[in-house]
Amino acid sequence: MRLHLLLMLGVVVLIASGCMSEKIEKITIYQMKDFTEVKEDSKWELTDSAEIRVIRQAFKGAKKQPGIVNMAEPQYRLELDKNTYFLWIGEDSGTIMNVEDTHTIYSLSSKSAKRVYEIITLHQPDESSSNSTETKKQGDFEVRIFAEQDQELNVYATLTYRGEEESIDIYHATWIFYFGITQLDGDYETTIGMEEPLRTTTLVKDEPHVEQLKTDTLNLKPGKYKFEAIADFSTNSEKMLETGSEIPVSTVVEVK
Repeated sequence: MRLHLLLMLGVVVLIASGCMSEKIEKITIYQMKDFTEVKEDSKWELTDSAEIRVIRQAFKGAKKQPGIVNMAEPQYRLELDKNTYFLWIGEDSGTIMNVEDTHTIYSLSSKSAKRVYEIITLHQPDESSSNSTETKKQGDFEVRIFAEQDQELNVYATLTYRGEEESIDIYHATWIFYFGITQLDGDYETTIGMEEPLRTTTLVKDEPHVEQLKTDTLNLKPGKYKFEAIADFSTNSEKMLETGSEIPVSTVVEVK
C-alpha cells in the first residue's frame, strides 16, 4: 500500500513539473516600413499551435538562394523560436532572411508560401488600411501589383519567373516596370519609366523581383487612383522585338 502511494505521488510530481516547464509558444510579428523601422501599432502575436507549426515547417523547408542579394523593403519581421526573420510574402511565393545574415535569402515553396500568406492575412491587424492587388500570368512569367494605403502610400510591382529552368536572364531598360497613375475622380495623370540604358536581370525561379514606385515625390491629393505597372522586357538581347513582352497589371486604391 505504501509503495503504491509513493508511486502515485511520483506520477503527480512528474505531471506537475511537466506543466510548470511547458513552453508557451508564440510568434511575434511586426509590419515594417523598411529594414530598420517598424510601422506604428503593427505588432501582433500568433499563439495557435497549428499555425505556429505551419510557419516553422515552412521556414525550415525554405531553400537557400545563391549569390549576394539586394532586396526591397521587407513586409514583415517575425520572431520565431530564438531567431528573427524578415519576410516577403505573397499568395504563392515567399522569401525569408535571417536578420543576422542579410546577404542570404531563402525561398519558401509555393505550397508553404500560400499557407503562411493565409495565416498572416487572417490575423494581420490592418483594419484601417486600404489594400489592393492584381496578378496576371503570361507564359512563364507572373506579374503582380500591390497598392497599400496605411499611414503612407506604398505601391510596388513584382515579376516572377515560373518556368522550368532554375533561372533566366531578361533584358530591359533602367527599370523593368513602367508605372502609370490616373486619378479617377480628378485630372491627375502621369507615367513613370526610363528607356535607357539596356540592362540585364537574372530571375531565379519562383523568386519575385520587386520594384517600388516612389510615391513621396508625387504630391497626390486625396482621391481614388488607378495604378498601373507594365513589365516591359525581352528574353533575348539580340532579338529584342521577337522575344519582347509587355505584361500590364493595375489596381485602384483610395489615397487619403
